[in-house]
Amino acid sequence: MNNRQRDILTILYEAGDFITIDQIANRLEVSSRTIRGDLAAIRQEYPGLEQLITRPNRGVCFTGTKAQLDQLAGAPLRWQLPMDYKSQRGLLTACLLLKASSITLTQVGEQMYLSRSMASKALDEGESWLSLRGISVIRRRGLGFSIDCDEYRWRMAMWDMYSTLEQSGLIEDGGTQRGTSFGNLEETVAGLRWFLDGFDAAPIVQIITGFEQSYGFYFSYQAKQQLLFHTSLCILRNRKGKAVFPPPLTGNDLDMHHNGVLAEHLIRQLEARFELSLPGGEQEYLRNQLGVAEIQGFNTPALRQVFQLQYPILCSLTAQIIDMTSRILGLELSVDVVLSNHLFLYLRSAVARLAQGVHIANPLLSQIKEKYPKIYTAAWSASVVFESRMGLDVNENELGFLALHIGGAVERITFRSRVLILCNYGMSVYRLLKIRLEKAVAGITVEGVISSSEEAKARRSNCDFIISTLPMEKTFGGKDVVVVDNFLLASDVKAVENKMHALRRGKRDSIGTREEKVLELFEPALIFLQRPPATKWELLEDMCRALEKAGHVTPEFLESVLAREKAVSTEVGPGVAIPHGAARHVLRPMVAVAVLREPILWSKESLVDTVFLLAFNLTDASPEKKDILRFYSAFAALLEDREGMNKLRKMTDPVVFARYINAIVKRGDTYP
Repeated sequence: MNNRQRDILTILYEAGDFITIDQIANRLEVSSRTIRGDLAAIRQEYPGLEQLITRPNRGVCFTGTKAQLDQLAGAPLRWQLPMDYKSQRGLLTACLLLKASSITLTQVGEQMYLSRSMASKALDEGESWLSLRGISVIRRRGLGFSIDCDEYRWRMAMWDMYSTLEQSGLIEDGGTQRGTSFGNLEETVAGLRWFLDGFDAAPIVQIITGFEQSYGFYFSYQAKQQLLFHTSLCILRNRKGKAVFPPPLTGNDLDMHHNGVLAEHLIRQLEARFELSLPGGEQEYLRNQLGVAEIQGFNTPALRQVFQLQYPILCSLTAQIIDMTSRILGLELSVDVVLSNHLFLYLRSAVARLAQGVHIANPLLSQIKEKYPKIYTAAWSASVVFESRMGLDVNENELGFLALHIGGAVERITFRSRVLILCNYGMSVYRLLKIRLEKAVAGITVEGVISSSEEAKARRSNCDFIISTLPMEKTFGGKDVVVVDNFLLASDVKAVENKMHALRRGKRDSIGTREEKVLELFEPALIFLQRPPATKWELLEDMCRALEKAGHVTPEFLESVLAREKAVSTEVGPGVAIPHGAARHVLRPMVAVAVLREPILWSKESLVDTVFLLAFNLTDASPEKKDILRFYSAFAALLEDREGMNKLRKMTDPVVFARYINAIVKRGDTYP
């Protein structure tokens, strides 16, 4: 019984007497024909329902009691279109196609109250939604429409459909429409009962909860919801004899043995509770879903440690990514236990997703790129290690999630620079300058004030440097000096921040500098300035051919660059992209650069006018690894320097460009 049929019975009960079909139709804003069809369906579903009476020239009457009405209304829900369907007609038409073996244009129109022409448009929209998920719609003259796909694609599409309907507020619970909920699995169980035609997922919730308790960890709500959905499908489809054969995993050294151990435990519980035997395909399906399910935390640190020991490769990868990110950002992130723990759990799920070809949207991706380009670039650079180690291409949504973990660690770092103010104009000027400094410069602590006659006091101080309102030499009392105006101008703030940045990056070993041979990654012959606009693919092909001609890459490098770009956009900041190819096709490391006269479309709505094509081999055995890391560090800083980027864009001489950016990379050396 659907919701409208329940409404019909309620109207009849409340009327207390006979009521015409036209009156019911007007109340529900549907046709009289629809009401007649619903009444016929009720009688067919409940052939012994004597309380539903029809009399010619009088109408229909329900003579049952309130208890009988409630009993009918409490029957298991069968899936039907949500009431608010008009704005989502294509999505819901796709849902009709997924849930019905076949459907006609007339049935689509009747289900959604659409004219024939509008129903045809809805079918086209639904077909487009399904095609994005690898599902074809077959049109047979006289037989209607049906879908063509394997069981695995059907299940993945069903999950996408359910989660999209929930996010749109179109999942129904007991006849009451609801919006997205957070943390309430009871609502998910009710939603699944509606979406999966009465299937009761409550026992699976109990099994998953007991499973978590057995291992001393707990899934995130979203992970538990997804695991609940796929496990429910597993049971439901197995009962119907629908076998699933998940596609083979991609990648190498995926470190998933323990996922199999976890899955075996869960499978035993499910088989005992539902009295069935799950075939190999279903077991593999559940093993994959357990790998994707992200663990939020552990009951004790000891349990966390035991769990991590089951994934030695992922632990090593986590440490490598943190180490590389630390070098690029010039921050010591390896001491951040929170980052290490959370990044490990994220990588466990991310590896499983990428190996299965599962893509999830990152709603914060555009904001991350725009507001934190340096952190996003660091994540992008670290992903090269990920790809090299695991043999998996990392898409930009996963890069965004990785950047969020790194960004959280950066926020937790409490680097503060301690300074003394050198001022001869009294306490009033000192207090004003102190207030302005601490308001304008994040992470600075003013420890006190000294005068020009207190050099010994400066020498005894543990401050990092001195801020002076007086013209001074570069040092005072053995401490570096930054000279500022009494009223702290914008240029003064920049100078103080630069000094703090240098300190955070470890500065140099002493005030003097040490010369070191640095590999120059930019050559004038591979820098193309003020280039006329071309398509993205034409530009990449020209740049790859130039690298090949110069002896830096093999001919296969081009194909790997194009494949990578099709998999994920390499845009990392406003107007900037850093495509790259497979390391195995790199003979000698180099960066080709193209600065375009006008921006070109790079991905969806993103425009790019500056392209750095990277030909790098970043394996541990690579002798150039240190120089490549130096480049990433300098480049990450350059992305945040809009003035510096604009200066590069305006250059017209490749020789000057190469000299300038090679110098930037050399100055960025902070590695031992």
